[in-house]
Amino acid sequence: MMKTPQEKTKIPKGKEKVWYRSWRMYQIRTSKAKLITKTTDAPRITIFRTSGACSAIFVIGGGIIINAHSTDCQIAVKMLLATYYVLDLNYPRMFAMVLGILQTFLFNDPYRMETSHQYKFFIKKVRKSFDAITE
Repeated sequence: MMKTPQEKTKIPKGKEKVWYRSWRMYQIRTSKAKLITKTTDAPRITIFRTSGACSAIFVIGGGIIINAHSTDCQIAVKMLLATYYVLDLNYPRMFAMVLGILQTFLFNDPYRMETSHQYKFFIKKVRKSFDAITE
């Protein structure tokens, strides 16, 4: 889901710092799970699965742990974006364009930081698709 828009809207090479710890998938037993973050960790979504189904979602990072009290990924994405708003943080550069797109369409709040030409093109294309649906 995130890879395609990220690839299409990313900042050109040379301007981007690689953030290797951005997406990881672990298989652990929930009974032994410990949600620990460092104060330097960017907020991220952590999903726990039981028998292949989502059983719990948390937004963690920066030493904080927020329980979504839901298994709905859309709620978790909104909570993640809200965490950046409330804590007045910048999005990690590697995912700034994708999070900017989500911010623009989920909160109707245009992303005003530096954007790539691909981002601007992608936003216009998505907006045109939404307008076609609503007509």
